[in-house]
Amino acid sequence: MYALVPACVNEDRWEIRENGTGRTTVWTVRGPEAGIPARNFIPRARPTIFPGMAIPVTLIPGDGIGPEVTAQSRRVLDWFASKRGAPMTLREAQYGLIPYLATGKVLPEDTAEAMDEADAILWGATGGPETTEVPAAARKAGSLLGLRSKYDLYANLRPIMASPALAASAPLKPEVLDGVDFVIIRELTSGIYFGEPRGIETLPDGQRRGFNTEQYTTNQIRRVARSAFELARTRRNKVCSVDKANVLETSVVVAEKSKLHAGKTIYVTSNGSTMIATAGEDKALRVWDKYINLVYESKVHANKIASLEFIPNTDCLMSCDSGGTLVVHHIFRRELPLRLVKTRPLVDIKYIGGKSKGRIVGLASEAG
Repeated sequence: MYALVPACVNEDRWEIRENGTGRTTVWTVRGPEAGIPARNFIPRARPTIFPGMAIPVTLIPGDGIGPEVTAQSRRVLDWFASKRGAPMTLREAQYGLIPYLATGKVLPEDTAEAMDEADAILWGATGGPETTEVPAAARKAGSLLGLRSKYDLYANLRPIMASPALAASAPLKPEVLDGVDFVIIRELTSGIYFGEPRGIETLPDGQRRGFNTEQYTTNQIRRVARSAFELARTRRNKVCSVDKANVLETSVVVAEKSKLHAGKTIYVTSNGSTMIATAGEDKALRVWDKYINLVYESKVHANKIASLEFIPNTDCLMSCDSGGTLVVHHIFRRELPLRLVKTRPLVDIKYIGGKSKGRIVGLASEAG
């Protein structure tokens, strides 16, 4: 059985999902490329699916306070389904102590199947004093770490907001709490929780020693940093990277790669592939593909890049910096970037035309 959903807003590309296998292919369904798999296409946003088709959502109540909280969350989902026509089907499955007592597994097969088939999982709290009777081996076999890795849940969002109703119960002064509103983004599938080698060993003198490995790769840092920057653009455009670069080598890599994604970001669609162009704090323009591989890099700007613009139906980008330099970049060709210097600072650029005899028509807006 197949499910057909839009892969991107205003695009004639659609995802074909094979139920039960987890395979997804993006196809072009209209125009001259109809019937051709768009294998390099990155879905940017998924609008409402066709009438009569429902989004499968799996609900995991969990342990302790989990069932109580998820019951209220389910009321919200039910309201959207009944009052706003949100197409979804809810399937409840068990995880933790309850299925262990019944099957000997904290993550039984039917729960794993329900999660694999879902587009979204509503997960309740798990663990607590009542779960201490579950053996460590059983907990490890169905651990949350394994699920994070399986579904590649690399960005953990933790919103922090101060509630005036709870101000008297907080250990901080009311004036410190007033207006608190930020989000912690934690990398969740790498680092010391997943690094190898790890284990416990016995030393020659009989002592026991435990060891773990803290490690991050470039791509692991890039994608969580990108999540943070994209979220910041919907809020106050501020990101604070927390690391220990004065001591830990892994934090040095985190600090270096995070800076590459700071600044402006736009989506670029060329040759049927959607990529991301970033103007970093180091004055460089970079273009990344869907696998977060570096496709193009230019360091011709002497000042911080102020604006980026993609030229439709080409493989070209325009960039301008605060010092008066406008550059046209050819992403896939070996041509040198076209560099124009203005007498006044450039603050924004906007593409206004098409291609005429191979020449690109554009407009640069200047400050004062």
